[in-house]
Amino acid sequence: MDILNLILGGLAIGLCVSAPMGPTGALVVRRAINNGRTSALLTGVGAALSDIIYTYITIYFSYLAAVYINPYRAVISMVSSLLLILYSLYLFRSNPSRNLAPKQTGDNSYWTDFMSGFLFTFANPLIIIFIITLMGTLTFLPAAPKLYHTIIGLAAVASGALMWWYMLTYIIHRIRSHFNVRSIWLINRGIAIFILLLALVGFYKGINYINEPAINPLINPTVIIKTL
Repeated sequence: MDILNLILGGLAIGLCVSAPMGPTGALVVRRAINNGRTSALLTGVGAALSDIIYTYITIYFSYLAAVYINPYRAVISMVSSLLLILYSLYLFRSNPSRNLAPKQTGDNSYWTDFMSGFLFTFANPLIIIFIITLMGTLTFLPAAPKLYHTIIGLAAVASGALMWWYMLTYIIHRIRSHFNVRSIWLINRGIAIFILLLALVGFYKGINYINEPAINPLINPTVIIKTL
């Protein structure tokens, strides 16, 4: 069950972190329209690498704090879910066209595409807060960490992010002449609804945790450092 939670939770985290149309998403869309799919996809791959790094940092410190946070997992799950509900409502009402103003990027190489996607995303450390919230909602982490938990979790997050960028660039490539601001608006609203559903499921799980005994794995921080 831990493995299934890691895979499904990781896919959901990778998708939710990548999909909202912020500056990186807008950059990918512009490049898909103006420079072609390969340029846009490499930009997304760079963004996915940044998400993986931030996810690893979050997993590392969450494991270190596992002894202290597990007894409060019901509260954490419900609070995280409420924050995600608020974020989904904000995303549903937001106007992504503000990020789509045309910019002159010059003749970029594929390496420049990749690095700009990475740096655009890595320059926003607030993503860590979003990842923490998603992890709290999805109860992503097992009580006692193993090396394969970390590897599978990161691979799932990477897969979710890459799947999103692959699908987005594929759709834009196919319907480039018909892709417009309304298309971005519809994608944003669809992602907002998806995040809202995840939050409601997480809140329900948090309520169920109230009547369950707290898990206290008595993890030795030295073991965790060696494991991660």
